[in-house]
Amino acid sequence: MPAHVDLGNIIINQLKITGEVKKEEIGTDANLSAKGISLQTESYEIPNLGHLCILRMREMMGLMKMETVVLSVTHRDVPLLNLDWMKVFGKETLVAELYDIQLEEYPYELLREYERIKGTDAHVNQSAEGLSVSSDQKKAEYDQSAKRSDHPEMKSDQSAERRDQPGMKSDQSAQYWFDEIRYPCSFKESGKGKTERFNQVASSYIQTFLSQIERAMPCNPDEKRIRNQQFAETLYAQGGPAVNQIKKLFGDDAARRLVVQYMYGGRN
Repeated sequence: MPAHVDLGNIIINQLKITGEVKKEEIGTDANLSAKGISLQTESYEIPNLGHLCILRMREMMGLMKMETVVLSVTHRDVPLLNLDWMKVFGKETLVAELYDIQLEEYPYELLREYERIKGTDAHVNQSAEGLSVSSDQKKAEYDQSAKRSDHPEMKSDQSAERRDQPGMKSDQSAQYWFDEIRYPCSFKESGKGKTERFNQVASSYIQTFLSQIERAMPCNPDEKRIRNQQFAETLYAQGGPAVNQIKKLFGDDAARRLVVQYMYGGRN
């Protein structure tokens, strides 16, 4: 049976190929525990690129494991990447999410590369023409989505103009505020016996994202950092499943450091 490949190891090994990855000292926040749950946090600065965070959670004597990877890019105008893997009583779940927090609209052609991963069991080099659904049909599905409606805390000077563009909002039912800015090419799947597939999908999303960073146009790091900060602040204030659990376990102050500062590289 194939073994799960650690998400943090995948992305760090890839990042080290092209540049420096500097681990930040975060003191006792690096190892927290409460109510039988342990949380390990690693925070990294990536010079001339952005910020990386890796979280690993365990509970019930290892019967529940969770990993989270967040890559917040400030020097290139690309989406926010969030990866989650969870295993509970033998059932695995993999989530690979891309969030629309760019300064400019992201090209559909690049988003389609992730659709290809979803449609071809993560074989990165397979031609995009191999999609079971035609690119024109998939583009129509994106265009039929409701047009982007920025969350009040996520607005920018370009928001009004971008709301007039074909929508890229998630086609999933919105439950949390961030559902509105999650791209449909994001991936979520659960089940048993999916370890090998999930390893492939996670590796392919990471490789594709890093490849797109290299091809992306440079942007104003300060402006992009503001967008990351806004996302982190809104996530902390409005909450979500993981953030709500962190607040309950470790308190509001620790949760704010974890979410705003360590996960997204913001100012606490």
